[in-house]
Order: sequence, then C-alpha cells, then structure tokens
Amino acid sequence: MADSAAAPGYMPPTPTLPPGMPGAPPINIVDCHAHWRAGAREVRVFRGHHDPIWTVAYHPDGTLVASGSVDHSIRIWEAETGRMVRILRGHTDSIHCLAFAPDGQMLASGSTDRTIRLWNPKTGEFIRMLFGRYDHAIHSVSFSPDGLMLARGNENRDIKIWEVGTATELLSLLPQDVYDQHWNICTVFSPDGRLLASGNDIGGMTLFEVLPSGQALCTLEGHKSDPLDGTIERRGQWFEEQAGWETAFENWIGGIAFSPDGSSLVSGSRDTTMKYWEVPSG
Repeated sequence: MADSAAAPGYMPPTPTLPPGMPGAPPINIVDCHAHWRAGAREVRVFRGHHDPIWTVAYHPDGTLVASGSVDHSIRIWEAETGRMVRILRGHTDSIHCLAFAPDGQMLASGSTDRTIRLWNPKTGEFIRMLFGRYDHAIHSVSFSPDGLMLARGNENRDIKIWEVGTATELLSLLPQDVYDQHWNICTVFSPDGRLLASGNDIGGMTLFEVLPSGQALCTLEGHKSDPLDGTIERRGQWFEEQAGWETAFENWIGGIAFSPDGSSLVSGSRDTTMKYWEVPSG
C-alpha cells in the first residue's frame, strides 16, 4: 500500500479563484493572431468561384462545406478533399448568407436579389423560395434549433420568420421605435428557440420573443470605450423602463452568437470589438 504522507518539502497548491471573481488573478489576454501564425497551416484551397465569396457554411456532420459568391452561385464541396460536388444556381444576384438546417437536410441561401432559396444540399435539388413583396437585399438567414422556422434580416427594418415546411410567413418582428429604419445585418435564435437576437448596421442590438408574441423585449447599449480594469461591462435597457433605441456600437454588428445555455450573447462589430452580454431572464 502506498504511503499517503506528504514528501518532505511538499507544499500543497494554493487554491485559485475562477477568473472574474473578486480577488482572482487578472485574466490573461491571448494574442490569437500570434497563436494562429504559430499553429495554423493551410491544408487545401477550394477553387471554382469566378468572383468574391461572401459567405461559407459547414454542414452539421462536417462532410460538406457550402460557399456563396458574387457570381450568383452556391458551390458545395467535400470538406476532406476540397472536391466540388455540385453547383446550385437560381439566384440572380450576389449570395450574401448561407445556413444549414440543424439536421443537415436543407440549405438556406439569401441574396441581394431579395429572395431566400431552400435547397437539398445532398442532391442539389431546389426545394422552394421564400420571398416578401417589400423585401430588399437579404443579409442573414438563420434556422431555429428545431429547424422548423427560418429568420431573415435584410435592408428593411423588420425581421421576417417563416415556417420552413410550408413557406408560410409566421411573424414580422419590428423594433419598438417607429422611426428606426436601420438594416438588420445578422439574426440568431437562442438555443431553446424562444428568443431571437438581431444586430443592425449602426451597431444596435434588439432581443425579441419569437412566439407567441413577436415582441421586442430589450435593446442592448454598449460602451464607447472599454474599461481599463479588465472587467466585463454588461448593459441593457428594457423598453418599459426607457423608450427608444439604444446604440450598442459605433459601427454595425457583423455577427451574434448565443452561449449554449442561452444565458449570454457575444457580438462582433466593425468597431473592432467583441462584446459580452447577459440575456435578461423571465
């Protein structure tokens, strides 16, 4: 039986607090660019598009990659080999956004031709088109976690949500401020599908309840300069507490993502910052 006594000179480790807790050591900032340069390597190049590529998406099972281009085409590639397996044609202008359904059985594409097209990524079959009479260029498409709904953001003030199986328009989500005419650049559902977050072209974010109300719940107001003490700043303004639109960034928001448990959001902006937000509960 091994002797459990501590060896001479042994000092037990000092317990440490999680980063961000009072008394915890400062959080180390990782130079991701240096890490990328040190560890990343180019494996293969996918060639086939004739004009710039605006958007790419990975199939949920990791076997396929989709790309959308200014050349009006969507191309499907084998991720492992880089071999192009099919070209999807039908859009009449640049493709700005792509999204695979959670089960991988459908691919949605949004274009500056003002339409959303749904495809079977395995066969290349065109399934159906989603189109709003007064729509403008489509900037984002996102599936709900169960794959039954699709949200789109475009150069309109509203966010439309469709039922995917029937192409029925379910909701039109609108900001609280009737004078807000800003574009919705990105949209994302919460992991439980109950909420939808949107980011616009001037850096504002809005959190909506999807069903049953479609109500705008909250705007998120950012800080213009980061605090110097390394703390994370979280802000939010509820509509019932303060009416009107709150500016979150000085530049538009290019991407939003929920945490896996839906309790927080991260957003990235053209102001070069990524910011962390707590999602209001209840």
